[in-house]
Amino acid sequence: MNPTNHKLPPRDEAEPARANLRFMVAVAICAILISIWAYWPVRMGMPVGDDWGPPLTEIQRGNAEGWTAFFTETRQLDSYRPVQSLLIWLFGREEEPSRWAWIRVLHFISLAMFVTASLWIARLARLGRAGAVVAIMTAALHPTLAPAVGSVDGFSSTLSTAAVGCGIASMIALRRRPWLALLSAIAWLIAGTMVKEYAFALWPAAALTALVMLPRGLLRSVLAFVVMGVATFALLWARQFVRPDDIVAEGADFELRDPKTIAMNVGLVALGGLFTGNSLWVYVERSPLALASVAATVGMVCLGLLLGLSKWFASDARPAETESSDPADDSRRWAVLLFLMPAAMSFPANLVMRIGEMYCTGVILTTAVLLGLAFDGLMRRGRLARLVSIAIAIMLLLQAIWSLRDKSNAIAAEGVRARHQTDQIVRLINERPDDRRVLLLFRQDLIPARATFGAYRLDETKHVRPPAVDWFFYGRGISLTTEFVDGESAVAGFDVTLFDQVLLWDPTTKTYARLK
Repeated sequence: MNPTNHKLPPRDEAEPARANLRFMVAVAICAILISIWAYWPVRMGMPVGDDWGPPLTEIQRGNAEGWTAFFTETRQLDSYRPVQSLLIWLFGREEEPSRWAWIRVLHFISLAMFVTASLWIARLARLGRAGAVVAIMTAALHPTLAPAVGSVDGFSSTLSTAAVGCGIASMIALRRRPWLALLSAIAWLIAGTMVKEYAFALWPAAALTALVMLPRGLLRSVLAFVVMGVATFALLWARQFVRPDDIVAEGADFELRDPKTIAMNVGLVALGGLFTGNSLWVYVERSPLALASVAATVGMVCLGLLLGLSKWFASDARPAETESSDPADDSRRWAVLLFLMPAAMSFPANLVMRIGEMYCTGVILTTAVLLGLAFDGLMRRGRLARLVSIAIAIMLLLQAIWSLRDKSNAIAAEGVRARHQTDQIVRLINERPDDRRVLLLFRQDLIPARATFGAYRLDETKHVRPPAVDWFFYGRGISLTTEFVDGESAVAGFDVTLFDQVLLWDPTTKTYARLK
C-alpha cells in the first residue's frame, strides 16, 4: 500500500541535485586556479597601447600627491574613478619587474569578485550542481574576459561589473523588503561607478530585476527606474566638482551612436557572450574553418539554451515548490530575467561607443547563470540528452581554456614589442633637458600591414601611446605627439620646427633615429 498520494516525477525528469554553498565555493576555487594557469603568460606582461595612460599613470600621481588626491581631483576625461586609482596605486608601487606581477594579483582578485557575484546570483537561482558548475566555469573562463583580465588596466572592468552583479543579487535577496532592496542597489551603484562607468548598467538592471522578481513588479520597476536614474545623473553631475580646469572633456567616445552602430553593437555583444572559442584566431584567419567554428559553437550553445529553458517552461518549474508564491522559487521567472539581463548589462556601452571584448563583462556575468539554468533543464531530459550535453559542455570548456591561453600569449608578446620601443624612447628623451615637445614620426608606407585586434594584435604605431610620458616622465613637462607621413620625401619636407625633439621609427631595424 502506498502511504502517499503524491506522484513521483519520472526518473528522467527528476529535479537536479541542488548545489549548496560549499560545493559552489569549491567549484569557484577550481575555476580561479584554472584561470591563473590560462593567464600565466601575462603574469609579468608589460603595458601596451592604451595601458600607458590612466590608471597606470595614477601610480605616479599617488606617489607624488598622496592617495587622497584620487578622491579630490580626477585626471581622466569624462571619468571619476578614485577607487580604480587607489587600487592600482596600492598594488603597483613595487619596483620593476615585480610591479607587473602585483598588478596581476589585483586582476585575479577582481576576477574572483566577478565570479563571486555570479555565484551569488546562481545560489539565489537555486541551480543544481551541474548548472552551478557551468555557470561558475563560464564566469571565470569565458574567452572574452581575456583583455579585462590580461591587460594592465582591465581589472576595473571585472570589478565594476561585479558591483552590478552584487546589486542585482542584493535586490533579489531583499525582495521582501523592497525599499531596502532599492537602497542596496543604490549603494552598489555608487561603489561600482567609483571603479568604472560599467556600473551604470545597474540603472536598467535594477528596474528589470524589480519587474521580474519583486512583489508588485511593475510599480517597483518604475520606482527603481526613476530612483536609480536620479542617482545616476546625480553622480554624473557631481563630477564637475572634481574635474580641474585643464581637463577638457572631448566626448569623442561618448556621443550617442547612430541606430546602425547600436544594432551592430548589440549583435556583437550577444555573439561575444555565446561564442566560447578563440576570437583572435577567427579574426586573423577569417577562413571558412574559422567561421564554421563560430557557427558551430554559437549554434550548439543556442540549441542548448532552447532545449534547456524550454524544459522549465514545459513542466513545473520545481515540483516540490509549486505552491510557493515567492518569485525566486520559480525557475521560469529566472529564465526570463537572465535572458533579458544581458541587454541591460551592456548599457551604456552599446549605445554610446564602438565596443570590443572589454565591454562584454556585464553580458558574461548574467549569461553564465543563464547557461547554468539551461544546463539544469537539460539534466532533466533523457539519458542520451544528458550525456551529449555533458560531452559538449566539456568540449566547450576546453576550447575556452585553450582560447584564453592563446590570447594571453598574444597579449604578452605585444607587451614585449611595446617595451622594446619604450626603452628606446626613454633613453633618447633622457639625453635632453626637460620641458620639451617630442614627436614620434612614422613612415606609414614602411609599416607592415597588420590587422589590429584589441590588445592582442597592434601595429607598430600603436604600441606606445602619447600618455606614456606621464608614466616615465611624470611632472617633467614633456609632451609626446605621434604623426604619420608617406615616403622619404615627406619625411624630408616635414615641418619639425614645432617640436624640440623628433624621433623617426625605422621598421626595418626596429629602432628610432634622431631627426632633431
